[in-house]
Amino acid sequence: EEVPVAAFEALPRLDVAALRRALPELSEILAGAEGVDAQAAFARLQGESEAEALAPAEFKQACERLQLSAAAEPAFLFALLDAEGVGHVGEEQVAALLKYRAAQARRKLGDFKAFVTGAFGGAAVAFKQLFDDQSEALHDAEEMLPRIQWPTAVARGYRGRAWLQ
Repeated sequence: EEVPVAAFEALPRLDVAALRRALPELSEILAGAEGVDAQAAFARLQGESEAEALAPAEFKQACERLQLSAAAEPAFLFALLDAEGVGHVGEEQVAALLKYRAAQARRKLGDFKAFVTGAFGGAAVAFKQLFDDQSEALHDAEEMLPRIQWPTAVARGYRGRAWLQ
């Protein structure tokens, strides 16, 4: 199968970092805060269109309508979602995007767990340090630590008008 030259002309504009930022952004826009299923997410992408799948031009219009950041070109996003090369993006590809979103969320939870384990030694220790009443330890620290002790509790002085200005 012959590949058109126009397909290679876009390669210098390929920004992988922008694509990595755009994928979670697109999945967030499609799933929303309520975390909808693939059918509802595709309906958001589809908009007013009645087609069962979106062609590249329709996908670009949908990205503009959903106000996806301009950092990543919709053509590259389309190509990434259309991994099988069928020429359209449908509900199945949106479902794969939502699975990517779920995997990213799970990775963030794993990162947090690793942080808590590394910093505190475990979740129980972290919870105890964050939420236990430490007023006794603070009281002991206030009594024992070195500090400046003034000879009188009240200090008085006249500074004058120039100082107050």
